[in-house]
Amino acid sequence: MGERDELLRGFDDARALLSAAVEGLADDDFGRPVGEGRWTVEDVINHVAAWDQAATAAVRALVAGAPPAMRPVEDVDAWNEGAVAPHRGRRPPETLAALHAARDAFRAVVDAAPAELWAVEPRTGANGEARNLPGIVRAWAGHDAAHAAELRAVRDHGAEPRAS
Repeated sequence: MGERDELLRGFDDARALLSAAVEGLADDDFGRPVGEGRWTVEDVINHVAAWDQAATAAVRALVAGAPPAMRPVEDVDAWNEGAVAPHRGRRPPETLAALHAARDAFRAVVDAAPAELWAVEPRTGANGEARNLPGIVRAWAGHDAAHAAELRAVRDHGAEPRAS
């Protein structure tokens, strides 16, 4: 199995973990806090969708022969909040539809990427940002796996709903 296939297998495995965690959530879970409680389940799902959209743009840029559209984010917390805040308060089916659309678009550009974009070692920049296709795919697998674990913890152990 080549490196492309290995990266995609890890990517698909992490995506499956996240999908299983999300599919096991009840509508009432979307308001529950995750981790230390700064974000809710809804926020985490919106966060994953936002980063999938950013990764889609990055891969499209690579396919076009440009540097990835993802620049180092100086303040990740501020970027995350700016990406998540406009989507708060949607009904859970709308949140999940946005997630699935972002995931489908990302996977479509990854699948359509030419072989030469895979023929490099995964590379990251000084701030840890993925700088090529294998780097993006590897980073997103880790991102999905981490958030899947958070969402599973809420689903499996519950938490008190966050006060509005």
